[in-house]
Amino acid sequence: RSSDLNKRIVTEAEYLDKLEEIQTTGYINHKTYGEGMLRSMNGDTLEIEFQSKTVKCKLKFMMEHGLIE
Repeated sequence: RSSDLNKRIVTEAEYLDKLEEIQTTGYINHKTYGEGMLRSMNGDTLEIEFQSKTVKCKLKFMMEHGLIE
């Protein structure tokens, strides 16, 4: 699948570091939506409130596809 070509491998350490950063700061920087505030977390699914809308997304997916910084 072509979508897998752009997908990068995220190590467990990278994932846990990013997760800890988000939990500590309460913020996430998304390439499309901009800065968002963490509202809730359920496993790998984060509920993030951006200026324009609130979305639920999987942290690992966003990291694999380069959607967050």
